[in-house]
Amino acid sequence: MVFGVKFAHLARPNLLKNFTHGYAQSLVAASQSSTQLGPFNNHPASRFGKPGNNRIQSAFQHTSNASSSGPSAKAGLTASGPNADSGLAAYYAAWQQHHNNDADNEWRQFQFTKRLEWKVSPRSQDLLGNDTAIPGLEDDSFVPRQAKAGRSYSASAVDDIRNAQDAAAAARNEVPVAERATEDTEAVPFEQTESGLASNVSAQASDTAAAPSQTPALTPESSELESPQSLGTSATTFSIARSISWTDQLSHLSDSRQYNEIPLIFQSMLAEGITPTASAYNSLLLAAINLAAGKHHVVPKALEVYSHMLAKGVSPNSTTYSIMLELLASRALEVREIQQTLGEKKLRYSDPREPGRFLFKSSEVEADLVKKDISLNIAMRIFEASTKDPKDITLSAETYRILIQACAAFGKIKEMNQFYTSVMKRQVTPNSSTFVYMMEAFASQGDLDNVIRCYNEFKTLAVADNNGQPALTDRLDNAVYAALIKAYTTVGQKSQAAQFLAQIVKSYPEREDRQAAIDALRDLVIPRSFMEERLDSGHFAEALELVNDAGLSTSARAEAMTVISVRAADADHVDVATAAYKQGVSSETTPAIALMASHVRSRDLDAARYYWDVLSSPNRFAHASLIEPTTLYAATLIEHGLVEEALHEARMMFARVRSATDSPSSVVLDHIHEGLESIGSALIESQIIPSVGAAVDYMWSMTENGGLFAPATRHALLGFGPEQMSQLNYKDLILVLQVQAGLINSSNSAPDLADISRFAALLETTLARSSSLDSRTEAIVQQSVIKVADPSLYHGRPDIGRLWQNYLNPITEPITPISPGGYQVEQVYSQVPTYEETFNPYAAATDRGTSQLIIDTLEKGRDRSGSGRLNTALTKLGHLRRAGRLPSFPAMSRLIGAAAREHQNPVVSQLLETAASDLPLLPQYPAVRQGWISIYDSMLGASLTSGDRQAAARYHQKILDLGGAPTANTYGLYITTMKESTKTFDEAAEALKIFLRAKSEGVELTPFLYNVLLGKLAKARRIDDCLLYYHEMRSLGLRLTSITYGSIINALCRVSNEHYAEEMFEEMESMPNYKPLAAPYNCMMQFYVKTKRDKKKVLEYYERMPAQNAERTPYTYQLLIQAHATLEPVDMNAAEAVFDTMRQDGLEPTGKHFSDIIHAKGCVLHDMAGARKAFDDVLASGLRPEACLYQALIEAMVANHCVADTEEVVSSMRSRGVGMTPYIANNLIRGWAHENNVGKAEAIYNALGTSKREPSTYEAMTKAFLSVNDKSGAARVIREMLSRGYPAAVAGKISELLGGATHTSS
Repeated sequence: MVFGVKFAHLARPNLLKNFTHGYAQSLVAASQSSTQLGPFNNHPASRFGKPGNNRIQSAFQHTSNASSSGPSAKAGLTASGPNADSGLAAYYAAWQQHHNNDADNEWRQFQFTKRLEWKVSPRSQDLLGNDTAIPGLEDDSFVPRQAKAGRSYSASAVDDIRNAQDAAAAARNEVPVAERATEDTEAVPFEQTESGLASNVSAQASDTAAAPSQTPALTPESSELESPQSLGTSATTFSIARSISWTDQLSHLSDSRQYNEIPLIFQSMLAEGITPTASAYNSLLLAAINLAAGKHHVVPKALEVYSHMLAKGVSPNSTTYSIMLELLASRALEVREIQQTLGEKKLRYSDPREPGRFLFKSSEVEADLVKKDISLNIAMRIFEASTKDPKDITLSAETYRILIQACAAFGKIKEMNQFYTSVMKRQVTPNSSTFVYMMEAFASQGDLDNVIRCYNEFKTLAVADNNGQPALTDRLDNAVYAALIKAYTTVGQKSQAAQFLAQIVKSYPEREDRQAAIDALRDLVIPRSFMEERLDSGHFAEALELVNDAGLSTSARAEAMTVISVRAADADHVDVATAAYKQGVSSETTPAIALMASHVRSRDLDAARYYWDVLSSPNRFAHASLIEPTTLYAATLIEHGLVEEALHEARMMFARVRSATDSPSSVVLDHIHEGLESIGSALIESQIIPSVGAAVDYMWSMTENGGLFAPATRHALLGFGPEQMSQLNYKDLILVLQVQAGLINSSNSAPDLADISRFAALLETTLARSSSLDSRTEAIVQQSVIKVADPSLYHGRPDIGRLWQNYLNPITEPITPISPGGYQVEQVYSQVPTYEETFNPYAAATDRGTSQLIIDTLEKGRDRSGSGRLNTALTKLGHLRRAGRLPSFPAMSRLIGAAAREHQNPVVSQLLETAASDLPLLPQYPAVRQGWISIYDSMLGASLTSGDRQAAARYHQKILDLGGAPTANTYGLYITTMKESTKTFDEAAEALKIFLRAKSEGVELTPFLYNVLLGKLAKARRIDDCLLYYHEMRSLGLRLTSITYGSIINALCRVSNEHYAEEMFEEMESMPNYKPLAAPYNCMMQFYVKTKRDKKKVLEYYERMPAQNAERTPYTYQLLIQAHATLEPVDMNAAEAVFDTMRQDGLEPTGKHFSDIIHAKGCVLHDMAGARKAFDDVLASGLRPEACLYQALIEAMVANHCVADTEEVVSSMRSRGVGMTPYIANNLIRGWAHENNVGKAEAIYNALGTSKREPSTYEAMTKAFLSVNDKSGAARVIREMLSRGYPAAVAGKISELLGGATHTSS
């Protein structure tokens, strides 16, 4: 094929090199290029990609200073042979004829045809036959490559296509190119479609008739034919037959979607000397579209094939035009969508540091690139060519639809009219959506007259369609109504809009589905017209009120609310956005993103954090759209000084986004890297030095994403000193070492003093912990050591070089360890230790007397309060240090433990810093290691007490790194401090795992550890495990306490083993040194109140308590009230007399005690009036309202079938600030289910929230669904219950309500 230099970029798919953040750059305008095209040299985005090949490989291997019209050029163009191009002669003749006057003014270089090639597959070889010879092909084949960028098309590129098209037509018909170039089909106004098109068509027909059809003479040596119709000899007849055969084969492959075979067959067709037909090119076009490496490469590939077709002199047919026009219009619509998305991003995520600019630079580059896309202009030129084609070109309704849609989207009214004129003139049956797009386009210009004309035209066609005439290919009546109503509202004629809607509703005939049709009309029209107009004009509150009053269906209303929430939030109308958000589609992420961004813009961090919690919920699917919100939120947190939270949240969310797909694309990784860069820039601008944990989080974020942002990394490393390095676990330490070494290696200049000192401290700390590094770390460190140990540097560290060499080549000679500060310490031997196991280097300076006094003060001090004893001990520690003495390791660990028990976390941190300063960790000394194990054990306990389990895990690892293990009491804290997070777990199973881990690490077991384990097992009704570890305690000789017996008795009562429980109780009371506690007595009383319902037994254990000196508790009296009020014989007077007994014992009755009276009167005696009076009397007495009081009253109402009255009680509860509890919800769910109102039961269930639901809640809701035979709803509830990890005994009981199938499958 023949291309001028200006047009050569369409023939060179291998020039598509550059890709910037997932968007294909536009083709460079030919007017900006010369004989050397540099598509991205001057583009601002070129620095983001790899440099491309800037030279076009021409078929000419020589340069010329003469005009291309000279004899030598002509001879070259008309040469014959296997590589000759017969179509080139005709092209050159036409070119010479029309440009001979100025041939000497400009030199042009033409290329021979670039052969299209494909890799020969076994199947293709079978199709061609074994004897088929494929000649040598050029490199610029039509093989889809993994190019780095696709391109848009400049105005000059469009001209090149048109020039090649006109030149080919001139070669066939000898019509002057200049004359044909002036023939333009002008679009006419909407109301003049008939006459306008007729005049143009007649003029075109006359021009075509006047042009003689001549075919250039073909030489016998010519290997390619211009057109099968131009041949008249017997050889030509054979060529026509071969052409038909090739074309049929290509069509078959295209129809069967075997696109990968088409390019090879097409190349073989060219090699045989057959000029392809339009049908053959159509097959190649489809192959190019379907085989392109990415969506951004589709249009360039298609244009390449189209230009090759024109250069060959092959006239496109209707299918060719349809393929090209639909492809280009689709691309234009895609560009429009990208522009709208970028506009939303610019508004929503504008850079907090530079308002009005994109948060990501890639978005700014992408916005600049899409501005240059003129796919629609190219489509217009191709359409103009189709109108001038002498053949009768017929386009489909779908082709016209997408062209009109694209013109409407870009506001090209004139071109849109031209397309519709063609639709009417050619009598193409239009799509209904065509009228919707046209009406919307006219409305955007305020042209109501043409909107009405469009509607009337549609109405006429719709009536004809109703009468059985094929006037419309589809029916979208409601969408057309919405477009007309939107036009009315846009121009301010709201009354006409409402009147028209009323007329439409009134026109619906009376039939069974009339109301459903009206509802469907409202669901579509109101959001698209009335609501959209109010949103466009900024009246968000009116839009919200409209949707609330419009009577939309539930789904349509929720979707409309979602749109309002997003639009209002982007416009910073937070109140309206929040109100709409609560009623929108809960699964939608965009409203929460928009609201969070709005609160960020208004600097309301607390409100933004609420929506961030929604977005970061584990139940939400993480996708790429969360990258920019995460970046924005993290940058805002940094501005407020919350660096640690910002970096941690960013790391977690970016990790979730990457893991959401099996193999994250480079676009996602690039966007995350941009986000990390933006966060790093915010960190640098804040001038806040992050903590060690935050800095490590940030470095892990960058490393996990595949790259580092050097400026922010250097800033993050500023906070790392020797003490901070010693606190890192081994994995984090290796990371920081690699990062610091990488910064030194990547710098072209000599490392500065800070880098050298930091690297030396990191290396020394690492080698002190591990005797071997992985190969990757060794390679990085090796390069850094060379720079750091350079003796020519003023601040170089040759000693680091010696340390590294000793690591690589261990020796038995003494070496000098290097401290983090660079000073030398005593010599040690690398293999054989020279110190006794008990040697303590700090012993000489340690004040043992004062240290012991500190320990005694903490354990036996006169001050009864723990904080008082702690303050006294801290004062003694201050005196000791001011005297220049050192505390002992036990004293420091006890101080840390005492501060943790008093919840004084700042004091805990100060004590750890004091220990690190006064007693630095020297791991080569066993005594120092053991001392630090005790300190880390205290820090581990402190972290567990404060609920920071991540810090606890770090200290646990430090203990293991030092060769020790936490104490049994610390493992007990692991169990007692277990808390539910977002997902409930089996506490008994977790407790057992912790206990077994303690045993595996060789921990000396204690009664405390066994007691906490037994407590968790008893709570889970795991009686067999309870008895197993109870007997294990006895076999180990551990002391059994009242707590031990209480746990066993509790477990036996839970499984209703009355006989064994009483035996254990007797054994407990008879054991020596028995210290009575109320818990076992309360457990037995509760057993006989709620399980066995034996009032006599309850009173028996109540009376045994003072005999054994067991102090009665408020819960003891609560059980006594329940016994009198609920067990036969019921004695309410005795129950109420318990209040006086409590006051005599110095205890004040609480809401729980009064709630038992209310419950008994309402549920046992069914005295609803008495229950309500008791409730009112309690509140009137001034007692603070509690949830248990409302629970008792609601239980009474449900039991007495007064469920409807509970709504007033729930309202009162909310007004008094009493929150909903699972137990209140359970009763309400059961009550409403009994009233056959499952809707209200489900509303209560949903209002409670997932985090507050308990197994009993799931059981109540499951039964409610099953009461109305809604098994799907019940199964949904059970699936959620199973996902929360409850113990099998608890989950199995609820699953069995549905037959157990759900539980088994899970």
